[in-house]
Amino acid sequence: MRPTASKPVSTKNIEIGLEPIICGSIGEKNVEKALNYLNNQKTDLIELRIDKINQDSYRDLKRGLSEIRSGPSLIITNRREKEGGEYDGSESNRVEDLISFMGFADIIDIELHTPRDLRDKLIDKAREQGVPIIVSYHNHSLTPRTTEIAMKIEECMEIGDIAKVAYMAKTPLDVLSLMRATYTVKKELGKPLCSISMGDVGKHSRVIGPLYGSDIIYAPIGEETAPGQIPINKIKGLLRDIY
Repeated sequence: MRPTASKPVSTKNIEIGLEPIICGSIGEKNVEKALNYLNNQKTDLIELRIDKINQDSYRDLKRGLSEIRSGPSLIITNRREKEGGEYDGSESNRVEDLISFMGFADIIDIELHTPRDLRDKLIDKAREQGVPIIVSYHNHSLTPRTTEIAMKIEECMEIGDIAKVAYMAKTPLDVLSLMRATYTVKKELGKPLCSISMGDVGKHSRVIGPLYGSDIIYAPIGEETAPGQIPINKIKGLLRDIY
């Protein structure tokens, strides 16, 4: 039986930690197209990757976001280059830009290894505004031992409301290591989490992960935003067969 969170996280229209939730991830560089995707999606959760968008277009993006009156809960992410993102400014500017979008977000994603003073500044702002926080970690090189993965998940959980870890899988055993860590930590700590094995070898983790306690399934809206993602329509069909 799938482990559920004893401490689910509530946003405007969903609870994260009880049932698997599909998150459509928008990595569109064009503001108009990104806003069009936001206005026409039927998923419960959407991630907007502002690192994919040129900073000169942020004003237009904010104007468009201010005109959206309803829709899915929105995660706003400004992914850093070291973890697969495209933001080309300083870490200080990256975090300040993410803070400037907080008023439009239902959830904010900040990387665990963001410089601590900047990470804490963003988290303090989010707490003041009642915005839940995903603390994330991405390793695009390898998958370590189960114990190391579990420690990383626990570290993310201690700092944020939802933990997210993603590792590159090179063998099926890498996926098993991640699933074991996911199941163990979810049962012990009872907080929402998302765990992903990236790449073709780990592709199936995006479907089976919820069986082991992963709560969010990221799927691309338009272009892939991470290696190994599965289109939303395929994910929905597979979930109907499994859950």
